[in-house]
Amino acid sequence: MAEFVNSVRPLLELLYFAAGILLALGLGFAYGQLRVLKQDLRTRNVRSAREKALEACDRYFEKYVSLANTYFEDRKGLPIYEGPIGDFSKNTLSGQWMPHAVSRFKVFSWISALNQLESIAAYFCTEVADERSAYPIIGRSFVKTVELHYDLIALSRPSPASPYYASTVKLYEIWKARLQYDELDHQRALVSRDIDALPTDKPIRPLGDDS
Repeated sequence: MAEFVNSVRPLLELLYFAAGILLALGLGFAYGQLRVLKQDLRTRNVRSAREKALEACDRYFEKYVSLANTYFEDRKGLPIYEGPIGDFSKNTLSGQWMPHAVSRFKVFSWISALNQLESIAAYFCTEVADERSAYPIIGRSFVKTVELHYDLIALSRPSPASPYYASTVKLYEIWKARLQYDELDHQRALVSRDIDALPTDKPIRPLGDDS
């Protein structure tokens, strides 16, 4: 029996060593497949988020704009809001803008329009859609729209606890800051170009200066 064990021991050791190698190779292959799967999932998620962004933009143009036009027709004769933009709380409406805000508030077709805008903003604030993909398409229009309806949103938010139109306000603050940055960056580029174009490399040399 001892002779048999001694005779098969090299074979068993070889099989054990081979099994270890196969196990390592299997784990390496599985890890590689897992990386491929994670990358594929990430790619699918990015594509889906961008598709949702385009879907939200389509809703903005097709549904929100139509509802906003209805409200525009209904409120004809009433002035638009041109006051300051604050934190969207009711107490930020100054006295001179409050009467006009109340008059527009009573034209109830604004509710459907802003509810649709809130639904669109929720696409991005819940991270279902990629806001970076939508910003070049509707960013500037969205920011201007929210500012024109600041008084209506503010009147709808008397309490800071769970305020209405939270997604609209959050997306506005993100896109407003980005819009300001883009505009300032553009101005900086123009100023830099004008500075580079100035003839500062042609000094007037005094007589006798051959340097």
